[in-house]
Amino acid sequence: MSPPAERRAVATAALLAGCVGLYGAACAAGADWLEPAVADMLAWGATYGPRTAGGEPWRLFTSLFVHAGLVHLALNMWVLWDVGRFVERRIGAGYFLLAYLAAGFCGGVASLAWNPHLTAVGASGAIFGLYGLVLGWLARAPGQVAGGSWKGLARNALFFVIANLAFGAANPQIDNAAHLGGLAGGLGIGLALGPAQLAERALLRRSAGAIQGAALAMGTWAVAALWPAPPDFQAQLDRFNALATRTFATLEEIGAERRGSAHLRMRRTRAVLAGVLPEWHEIRMTLAEYGTPPRGREQVVTAVVESMVAMEEGWRLFLEAADERDDARARRLLERSIARRRAAVAALRRLPER
Repeated sequence: MSPPAERRAVATAALLAGCVGLYGAACAAGADWLEPAVADMLAWGATYGPRTAGGEPWRLFTSLFVHAGLVHLALNMWVLWDVGRFVERRIGAGYFLLAYLAAGFCGGVASLAWNPHLTAVGASGAIFGLYGLVLGWLARAPGQVAGGSWKGLARNALFFVIANLAFGAANPQIDNAAHLGGLAGGLGIGLALGPAQLAERALLRRSAGAIQGAALAMGTWAVAALWPAPPDFQAQLDRFNALATRTFATLEEIGAERRGSAHLRMRRTRAVLAGVLPEWHEIRMTLAEYGTPPRGREQVVTAVVESMVAMEEGWRLFLEAADERDDARARRLLERSIARRRAAVAALRRLPER
């Protein structure tokens, strides 16, 4: 079946404009042009299990417009323009948008199930779904996907699949589980209805669209209401980083002071540690209670917890030494305190570079 010559791919163009526009807005707001930080991607709608399943299921859709870098965006937009026009011209803008979002939703759910601690972004899951849609059509009736554009589409599909699998292996924010989930979702839609039936029967197209829309709404509600939110390791790691940075800066400032007596500096240090230790202990215990760290973050979480244990012990020994009246015992406590704090620093040095 050949596409109507006069039909313009307005939905494909709108999706492309949305992705490029959001990337530009994020960069204008301060995100890096070549490789945005995870925090920036989260701020602009990336999917992340503790948030997506914790009351923000809309991230399954907004993440389709967020990208992990300029190359990632360019590759996805090139292929979206190619396969999107091919599909949209055969089934119309409305049903095309529903199929695109449904495939993207399937990819997001697959990513959430495979690794809920991953911050995932990109249109590639939905684009895989469009290729799955075409594969479903071919399986139903190969003659329905006619025209010389098919061979070029196949070549681009092969390149896209290889490139995205490579990106997924190299970039932790690009998830191959989402690719496979999107592909499966699109394949199911394509097997259910071919382009000939959708193009020739307006009532069938509207009915299928209504069913897909209802399924998307129900699926989104199910993620929000029924999917258990995983523990948010990253939030605790961010709390640790902020608290450690603030505390060490204050202690360094006290140690660099030349005014006042050593006794006064000791009192200030004790006051700082007394205020820090309760939150420090809470973060450490929360991380311990969460249990097994997420895939890919085991080394980071283990090193942070080891460092927090050693630093907390060192600070408590320091406070004990400050209250000790026996000078010899106080010196021994200080020596143990220094040893534990050095162990804490050594644990942090084992953190992998980002």
